[in-house]
Amino acid sequence: MSASSMTVNNPQPKKKDIFEPKKIELGSLNQLIKDIGQIYGYFFDHGGYIQNETRKFIAEFETKRGEVEQDLLAQSLESLQTASALCTSAIKLSEASLDDYTKRVKVAVSRSKDTVSKEQEWKDMRRRARANKALDEDKECAEFLIQLSETKKNIEIKALE
Repeated sequence: MSASSMTVNNPQPKKKDIFEPKKIELGSLNQLIKDIGQIYGYFFDHGGYIQNETRKFIAEFETKRGEVEQDLLAQSLESLQTASALCTSAIKLSEASLDDYTKRVKVAVSRSKDTVSKEQEWKDMRRRARANKALDEDKECAEFLIQLSETKKNIEIKALE
């Protein structure tokens, strides 16, 4: 605030009286009030600046957060696609292998049935052979007993004579 901006309306310079009323122009006072308001706003009123900075910070945070979440979602999607592809290939391989294993199992079952039937036949033959052998032994024994009784009769007849 300069001395020229506040002028006193005295046409003649007289000795200065301290108690003399001074006239102040309103135009210069308005400018002073505006300057004080600007200075106050610059130094003390930070509402607009803080709001703008807060908005910028939130927007930047949401952008970074969104980018991180997008990256995580992209990684999750990629791993899911990989897992899906692996599952699909595993299913195809298992279906192809299943047919092969089914054929092998059928061959193994038929071979085992053949082996079981041959083994059963062999057991039946041995049982019949043992039975025949037992019959033969029984016949031999019966023949031997008959011969023995005939010999005994001959001995008894000779002894009686």
